[in-house]
Amino acid sequence: MIQMKPAGLALHGVVKRFGPTEVIPPLDLVVVPGELCVLVGPSGCGKSTLLRMIAGLEEVTAGRIEIAGRDVTHAESAQRGVAMVFQSYALYPHLTVRQNMGFGLELAGRPKAEIREKVDAAAAILRMTDYMDRKPKALSGGQRQRVAIGRAIVRQPDLFLLDEPLSNLDAELRNEMRVEIARLHKELGVTMVYVTHDQVEAMTMADKIVVLNGGRIEQAGRPMDLYRDPQTAFVAGFIGSPRMNFLNGAALGEPSVHTWGIRPEHLAISPTEGDWPATVELVENLGSETLVHLQADGIGPVIVKLGRDATFETGGHVFLTPDPSAVRRFGADGKPLRR
Repeated sequence: MIQMKPAGLALHGVVKRFGPTEVIPPLDLVVVPGELCVLVGPSGCGKSTLLRMIAGLEEVTAGRIEIAGRDVTHAESAQRGVAMVFQSYALYPHLTVRQNMGFGLELAGRPKAEIREKVDAAAAILRMTDYMDRKPKALSGGQRQRVAIGRAIVRQPDLFLLDEPLSNLDAELRNEMRVEIARLHKELGVTMVYVTHDQVEAMTMADKIVVLNGGRIEQAGRPMDLYRDPQTAFVAGFIGSPRMNFLNGAALGEPSVHTWGIRPEHLAISPTEGDWPATVELVENLGSETLVHLQADGIGPVIVKLGRDATFETGGHVFLTPDPSAVRRFGADGKPLRR
């Protein structure tokens, strides 16, 4: 029987320096028990460093980390009640699936009957029961990642930490495992902190997204709140696929506005009339939708997202009309300008 104790996580003024370089300025974050919190941002933004500090694999320069209300800032990793899943799986190639899953419990000296019970329960949850006697080389990438997750589950941690666990998988397996991890989170009710650079993973899995940029939190909140109401131009450009269109405010007759932002689905195309003349440069037919890349006269490049039956010819001349209610205006500091 696998029973989880979802724990809250709180970071208070956490700082990380490597020598004189401050990679994470003072940072505060709260993850409530049972929440799936995704840390997302470009490479080098500090998300993996932050996760390693929570795990106890990196020392904290300043600040405090609490897990389940306990101050664990200087506690050893094994004493924090966390389990970490890496992108590399970190499986022992000479051990079977069963042995890999139970290895941590064996090291802890747990009784064999208890190990077998917990491993069998984890295997059932992960749908790996038929693979227990295989070694990692006989498994697919997705199955190996399931074993790595199973090894974490049997420890019954207070907090799961996942560091880009799907980045080594192909697109189809990534989609499958994304659904699998979301299912596990709901089924187990455990608290998860999940690191990725893929904003699609963040949008589809998270209860809370934390967008990091240069070690700082740009914005934290529910996925659709960040999508609909980004608090900075950085968040507006990072959350959403394809990204938000950014246009020069002065070119649009608003010299006080540094940047106009509008999402691809909030632009209409007409062959005969509209606000902005434009030329079609590329049409991407993606099956369920069509992306039209255009050059808007005097404004710049624009992407429009349309339905699957949209037909436009490369080199064609059209007109674009934005949905006024969907336009976002940003000042020179990247902060939104309210009207």
